[in-house]
Amino acid sequence: MEYVKEGILFDVCQSLGGLGEDAGRFFLAQILEYMKYMDKREVVHRDLKLENILVDAKMNIKVADFGFACV
Repeated sequence: MEYVKEGILFDVCQSLGGLGEDAGRFFLAQILEYMKYMDKREVVHRDLKLENILVDAKMNIKVADFGFACV
């Protein structure tokens, strides 16, 4: 399992006081790519929220907590 030092997207949003339009587009594009990737593999996360999206040092997302995921 990979360790992501930067934390969760929820904390990033709180520390910045929300995301601007450009940052929102940046993260949304990554989330949509993730969903496209998982859809091709016929996997549904079913608990996608800010607390389950981790952010690495380069501000790339990593999705966690697949406890409710199903095929």
